[in-house]
Amino acid sequence: MSFPNPIIDLTDGTTDHDFAVLERKDRKVILKDSATGFDAPSYMTFGHTMTGKGVKLTQNSVFRLDVTVINATTLEEGVIQWYTVCRYPVKVATAAQVLEVGAQSNDFLTTGTNSAMFINQELPD
Repeated sequence: MSFPNPIIDLTDGTTDHDFAVLERKDRKVILKDSATGFDAPSYMTFGHTMTGKGVKLTQNSVFRLDVTVINATTLEEGVIQWYTVCRYPVKVATAAQVLEVGAQSNDFLTTGTNSAMFINQELPD
């Protein structure tokens, strides 16, 4: 898989983040946010594997975002890691169906009540 441009642009609503390819391995790519230094880096990793045969052929895709955060008061560092895993039957699911499930997941996580419940380790009643 190749990208038309080695940069992936993301925004968190206030800041644009430009991730450039840092390393490629087989079916995996690691990108670094060009705005962050190596003292507090942000990395994006994603890759793909295939398992099974015939109707049971499954694509396994993972997206991971690692963001180093620093406490403004104590200057302590920590890393927030966010993983998204998508597994789907290649011979059964269409690309549109897979993307729709991703959109539903994104919608859940970006809705205020849902995202607060998620981050506060709450479960729906």
